[in-house]
Amino acid sequence: MQVSDNADVVQRSLQLLAAHRNELSAHFFGRLFGRHPQLQSYFVDSNHAWLERKFASALRSIMQAATSPQEFEKQLGSLRETHQDRAVEAEHFALFGDVLLETLAYYGGRGWTPDVEAAWRSVLATVVGAMGAPYELAADSSLPNRDAAAA
Repeated sequence: MQVSDNADVVQRSLQLLAAHRNELSAHFFGRLFGRHPQLQSYFVDSNHAWLERKFASALRSIMQAATSPQEFEKQLGSLRETHQDRAVEAEHFALFGDVLLETLAYYGGRGWTPDVEAAWRSVLATVVGAMGAPYELAADSSLPNRDAAAA
């Protein structure tokens, strides 16, 4: 499945999920914090309205990654910086993606087909990989320094 195919499938699924937009955020964060309570520390001063805005923003970013990977890439810098400033760890992006898929599948009902799930998985893999990339680069660039220090 190509990026444009994924974008079409993801866009159509979001239209189906729009009827549940009020519940999606609360369900997602309830599931995320229930399964990974350590992530609550990133949202200590957050109220429900703020969480809803962040959730909607994340969905917009994911949609942008699906429809225009080049435009998404342009905006990655500020997204990465914000997350690194808050000391979000690389593996947290995958946790977010897993819980998001579960939440969307729950509300997608019969509309959540194997093709829809495959499209979301593909797009989320792109987003998670892009968000985690600076962490990998930082780890890779620090290896020679550790080796030099040990020598």
